[in-house]
Amino acid sequence: MRGRKPLGLAIIILLSISGNVDGGFPNSSRIERAYNFLISLYNPNLGLVCESYEAPFNTTYWIYSDNLIVSYALAPYSPYHSKIINETVRRYMVEADVGMPHKFEVLFGYDIPDEISSSNVYVIEEHEDYVIKIDRADGEPLRIEDYADLCFYKALDCYFEGESDSAKHYFETGYNMFDGIGFYDKATREDGLYANYKLALCIYTAKVLGLSREDYPALAIMERQLWEAQDERGGIVTHRDLEGNLVGLANAETTALTLLIYNDELIRSLNPNLNEGNNWGLIQYFGISIFIGLVL
Repeated sequence: MRGRKPLGLAIIILLSISGNVDGGFPNSSRIERAYNFLISLYNPNLGLVCESYEAPFNTTYWIYSDNLIVSYALAPYSPYHSKIINETVRRYMVEADVGMPHKFEVLFGYDIPDEISSSNVYVIEEHEDYVIKIDRADGEPLRIEDYADLCFYKALDCYFEGESDSAKHYFETGYNMFDGIGFYDKATREDGLYANYKLALCIYTAKVLGLSREDYPALAIMERQLWEAQDERGGIVTHRDLEGNLVGLANAETTALTLLIYNDELIRSLNPNLNEGNNWGLIQYFGISIFIGLVL
């Protein structure tokens, strides 16, 4: 396992830079509602957030991806919850010997296998009133170019290996699947739904790689699509249908990935060569510079 680096279809869109979602950016109220949504899913008895707010999701707790990502996403906003969730995740990954997810950890600078495989779900604990699961990519190898999210995971992995050209290739392969609503990849062709978390994953990857919105203008519409999917509880709804209508509930994973793209301190720790011009996060709204040095 590699440690995190030291702190170290193009769609032309003209969007004004402003502090509201109509300009493609969240204002502070939207951000606050999003992180409060995550906190509302928190179970202090378990030190974890549940998947969502309705049954059976409100009694389902994923060590990863959900809680792994939430522990980083909440760091600038609620260090208390971030720390406890991270400690719980570490306890299960190390003491309970559930191992690494082989995919999600690359978001934070850790090595993943060269091949990305299909996911298997494992039940770690099952009780009358809750279940704890993991989602590990240890199934059959997948063709990375078929799936937008896998392209972004692979782009990050290549970047951390120092393979800049390959990182850009995989990023652009995924980016070019965006059709104005979401990523029309193999998964969408098969189930007829766009997964909104892939929008956040694309933006996050672009930021870590130091890519600009001027060179990749569709990033702006992706950001707007994410925040237009925010529901009345503050979370980000998981899917859109092929017509662009929202489908499903807001959940922890999609909301946490959305917040992750504004953790500029985390992103700068993964790419210390970033300049201020590539930091399109909350600094313009809050001036937030809090970062908890979470490690797996």
